[in-house]
Amino acid sequence: MNTHCIIAFRSKGLFISLAFLFSLVVLSCASLGGSARTKSPTYADTTYTIPKPSELAPGTGGLKGRVTEKESGTGFFLARIEVLGTNLGGKADSSGFYMISDILPGKYTVQAWFPNFETVKVKNVVIQPGRIKHLDFKIKPLSGKGII
Repeated sequence: MNTHCIIAFRSKGLFISLAFLFSLVVLSCASLGGSARTKSPTYADTTYTIPKPSELAPGTGGLKGRVTEKESGTGFFLARIEVLGTNLGGKADSSGFYMISDILPGKYTVQAWFPNFETVKVKNVVIQPGRIKHLDFKIKPLSGKGII
């Protein structure tokens, strides 16, 4: 026997079924050509989906890690990570995690920065095809400055 849990709210004599509302949302989404699932996040909204090495563009590698405050370990939302000498980079998500994919193989200098904090550069970061390199950054406030 198939049973469903229906929760209803009463507001001024009107009952609204959550099951009914949910079905309307799914139908509305499907009728617009979408699906009930959410789309993959992008760098624009500062989140990312970590690709598997097999999902990288052929012949490229990737870089992932976390940007944190050196003493507290707090992640930096919107910290910038840049692969110097390229136009590649990204922003950290709300927990300080970042991912940059499709980097051509080679040695790079990678930097992380956040306003009012020291810029941290790591030299000789080797990117290999089909591999995702892990690189964390710990940054500290500039002298006399910090999180406002």
